[in-house]
Amino acid sequence: MKHGKIVLLNGTTSSGKTSTADALGEITDEPYFRFSSDFFTIPPRFHKKPYYVPLATTMLHGHFHCMREMVLTGNNMIVDVVLEDQALLEECVKNLYDQTAYFVGVHCLLEELERREIARGDRTIGMARGQFNLVHVPGIYDVEVDTTKMSPLECAQVIKAFMDGHNTGVPLALQRIQQEQKIDPAETSFVLNW
Repeated sequence: MKHGKIVLLNGTTSSGKTSTADALGEITDEPYFRFSSDFFTIPPRFHKKPYYVPLATTMLHGHFHCMREMVLTGNNMIVDVVLEDQALLEECVKNLYDQTAYFVGVHCLLEELERREIARGDRTIGMARGQFNLVHVPGIYDVEVDTTKMSPLECAQVIKAFMDGHNTGVPLALQRIQQEQKIDPAETSFVLNW
């Protein structure tokens, strides 16, 4: 069975990942499923401690396993992620480094992120600032876009142009991260203890 392709848009909250993902889905030559951690919800009564952090953690780790299974079964996917810690980055790399995974850095100036965060009204104020210096570590991408300067469609066109120019080989960013950080795909970095 032919494997699918995946586009991973990594950036802070309010950086324009969703708008860019939606625009990209409109211009790709093949159909792509949209997939986001925002699609997973739990009842509000579990949104506080002691439940929320363990549930959010297990969901995010499971998220990457879902992505891998979708790609292995021939599905193309566009996914927005916030890889704000090493464990999430490692889980992403372990599951997708050997697949056709385009790793995209979605950047935006901090001042604009904070303006958007307030304007949206559905985000915790300060979340973007808290993620700003974490989400783009180690900073290795196949392609990068800046939503401060570009519209979602312009960002999507840059991503698509890169994909069209590299459609005969596996994108290298996740492989480079796996090799440089010596991430062992066989080693489990996450264990669920209920």
